[in-house]
Amino acid sequence: MAASEESYRVDAEHLEYILSEIELELVPFFRAHRLVIPRDIRLKDDAYSVEGENLIGSHALHPRFHVDLQHDPLSVGITSENEVYLADNRFGTFKSMSPFIRSATCPECRHPRILIVDGANQYIDLYVGHRVEF
Repeated sequence: MAASEESYRVDAEHLEYILSEIELELVPFFRAHRLVIPRDIRLKDDAYSVEGENLIGSHALHPRFHVDLQHDPLSVGITSENEVYLADNRFGTFKSMSPFIRSATCPECRHPRILIVDGANQYIDLYVGHRVEF
């Protein structure tokens, strides 16, 4: 491809349009779901109390969430604490995002991070950009 910006302007504009259309199609899904990490699950007053972190925004500190489940955690999809899940906004279902998204200590900097899969056994630390393997 030529170094001149004009040589690929049409392709770039077409790609930008397509990406915008994909984003528009996904907006309802993104509004109806959230990424969460259950950190503490306890049985309390005939309900399961789940506390954890909402993975919102681009900062390292995530806002907390709390929900009382009327069913046991396994029946709604929670199989483990400290794993990343995709939850509907009413916390009725949880889908494990492992191994695609991990909450782990970054082997590079030794800080707790959210790591996104970037190939077979390779992850990228979205906060600082470290590429690490597990």
